[in-house]
Amino acid sequence: QKTLRRLMKKNKATYESVGRILKVSPATIKRRLNGDDISIRQLKEFAGALSVSFYELIEISKDISREPHLFTI
Repeated sequence: QKTLRRLMKKNKATYESVGRILKVSPATIKRRLNGDDISIRQLKEFAGALSVSFYELIEISKDISREPHLFTI
């Protein structure tokens, strides 16, 4: 879900705009992004709404997980 949020921010997409494309309410979009799990079908739908392929979404997710993390004490 972190990847989807980043893509939404990058594309300046809102819950409302993605919801309109997917024909669901903004609350449904928020629920899907805040939930513990999301189906592959929903990931494909989100990817399409954000103008990327499912495979691009996976690659972006891999890149994000490789980003360095800063830990402080």
